[in-house]
Amino acid sequence: MMEDDARTYETDDSDGSDTVTALIERTTETEKITRDYYATEDSARERTGDANASDAMIEALEGKIKACEGASASGKGAQALYAKKAAAETAMGKLSDALTSSKRVIEIAPLWFRGYVLLSEVTLRQCCDSSSVNDVDAAKEIAKAALERALFLEPNVSKDSKFLSLCAKIGAMSAS
Repeated sequence: MMEDDARTYETDDSDGSDTVTALIERTTETEKITRDYYATEDSARERTGDANASDAMIEALEGKIKACEGASASGKGAQALYAKKAAAETAMGKLSDALTSSKRVIEIAPLWFRGYVLLSEVTLRQCCDSSSVNDVDAAKEIAKAALERALFLEPNVSKDSKFLSLCAKIGAMSAS
């Protein structure tokens, strides 16, 4: 299934894929981001976050999403709400829900580069839980293709710290 998703986000050779590959290599050399770092970050989020408050926030966002989608047949404007929902679900460890929400962001607003960065982030977080080498490799390809699409849509995203950390994470996963 992940291989099909990778093809969905593929673009032509003029999309900056060489640039993403170069950024992955450069950030891997300069920033050694490991799974331990993300495990520490996740446990810190769990300690400081209140699960009940997060559940309530997700429910509130779902209500706003329904209202927004009900007002417009295309769902325009709901992409930011879905992005917030995906971020909350990611923070809570509900990665399959976050993946669904991040894909919905792209369906609603396919030209919004942040949706592709979000999809990349959620995909990489989800693959860290997988023990299958094939799943990890497929997730890296999906994440890389999503970052390439984001860079194609917004060239200045290459200066964004979240974008660079995702490139470094792909590089660190490739190195291990």
